[in-house]
Amino acid sequence: EDADADELLADAVVEVEAEGRNEIVLASAVDVKLEDVNEIIFAAGFPAIARIRRMVIFEKIPQLGTGKADIQQIVKSARSSSPEGSGSPSR
Repeated sequence: EDADADELLADAVVEVEAEGRNEIVLASAVDVKLEDVNEIIFAAGFPAIARIRRMVIFEKIPQLGTGKADIQQIVKSARSSSPEGSGSPSR
C-alpha cells in the first residue's frame, strides 16, 4: 500500500542563525527526546558538529503544495521558538 505524503513527512532538519552562530534544529511531528536523536546520529558515525541543538515540535510539518517541507515556515518557527530545547507544538 502507498502511504500518503502526510504520513511520510515527520521530520525536517534546518540550519538557523541564533546569537551570531548557526545551529542545527530538528523540526518534528514526533515527540522524541533530543538526547535520543543525537545518540542515533552519533551511532551512525556523524561527527559532533552534526549535533542537533534544538527541536521544534509541530502537530504537522508545514508543507508546500508539492508535498515538500516548507523550509521557510520551519525556519521562521525555529527562530521564534525557545532556545532551551523543544519548542511547543506549532500549527
